[in-house]
Amino acid sequence: MEDKPRLRPDLEFFPVEQGDQKFVFVRDHLGLVKGRLMPIPVFQFMLQLNGNNTIRDLQAFLTRKTGGVLVGKEEVQNMIKQFDSMFLLDTDRYRGEKKRIEQEFSQQSIRPCSHCGKSYPDDPEKLKDMINEIIESAGNGRESNGDDNNIRALIAPHIDISIGARVYGDVYKRIKGLNYSQVIIIGVGHQIADNFFCLTEKDFETPLGKVKTNKRAVRMLQRSGSNFISSTDFAHKEEHSIEFQLIFLQHLIKGEFTIIPILCGPAKLFLEDYSRKAYLSRVRPFIEILSGLFSEKKTLLVAGVDLSHIGPKFGHDSPASYIEAQAKRHDQALIEALLKMQPEAFWDESRRVEDRFNVCGFSAMACLLEVLLRSSAGRVLDYNACVIEMLEKTIKGELLNYHMWHESSTGSAVSFCGIKFSG
Repeated sequence: MEDKPRLRPDLEFFPVEQGDQKFVFVRDHLGLVKGRLMPIPVFQFMLQLNGNNTIRDLQAFLTRKTGGVLVGKEEVQNMIKQFDSMFLLDTDRYRGEKKRIEQEFSQQSIRPCSHCGKSYPDDPEKLKDMINEIIESAGNGRESNGDDNNIRALIAPHIDISIGARVYGDVYKRIKGLNYSQVIIIGVGHQIADNFFCLTEKDFETPLGKVKTNKRAVRMLQRSGSNFISSTDFAHKEEHSIEFQLIFLQHLIKGEFTIIPILCGPAKLFLEDYSRKAYLSRVRPFIEILSGLFSEKKTLLVAGVDLSHIGPKFGHDSPASYIEAQAKRHDQALIEALLKMQPEAFWDESRRVEDRFNVCGFSAMACLLEVLLRSSAGRVLDYNACVIEMLEKTIKGELLNYHMWHESSTGSAVSFCGIKFSG
């Protein structure tokens, strides 16, 4: 047993209520911890397992919590053993299982659907019916001012489809029946903690069939530099932000297409100076190659992102309603910068609030914005020779819908939007 037990760093905790009782839900993207609810007193003890407290320290904590009733060393050790058996602790047992799961995934040539049968139907016909209903029900968003036949890029939510259905519909109805040969899908790597981007050569499979990944393109991006790309593709295993976009694309795009799946990690973790200049100094080669791929004929760029995450569920001390107005103003400023293709303003706004509102899609949108900005200025005719054709048209953004969803049980909220870029 570890002398100073430590909770796993990759677990997520969310407050929930059942009747008049409060619990904490433990989410484990590895799937080792199966949807477990922890009573608040147990969770408070779990938080003491930080790798610094000894068994004696934990005894003292529990003794204080029980009003001075002495808690024995053996009792604490038994609790630690139980947590380890539940894969809650960062121990050799957990690390061995994690390594096994990672190795199994690395050997697969296909990334199977992770959320089918949970977030959407695993039956193909029922899934098609669900998407058709979402598309047909769309319409409460803003009327489009432009030609939907010339769409170059989309920003869509990645929140649960049932929650974001209206916005998903307002976005994806624009490409129904259109023909694209390649789709670059930029998602949010919620489990990425080691680098800016995570790539995979795996083909993706959903109930609607298999979509091939453009392995040539992925290898080009991988060669752009290892110092900003994750060394493994494991972050793709359970990530939903690409998968949710893919089922809409499969059903609505006319004909077959390949994908370039990219997950973005939180840029603020990897930048000492949180600025666009610092970001580009690290990832410019990646952005340049991605821009070249985007310039290829019949290529669509999609970002699956959400905006602000506010309230106790996301680390705030007060309910979402207390800071909702501020979060919405922040969202609006980010959206305005996207629509006007102003990357400096986009970064400045995030730095101004110090990412207080937990915009999980910031890095993915920053990547999208850089690609669009370069493509609005010119089209690469020969990437290796750096031959660029200047374009008269510019890419223009248009807001289709914006919504903030409230989770009353936790006093929290998440915002998301739909944007199209044409040109």
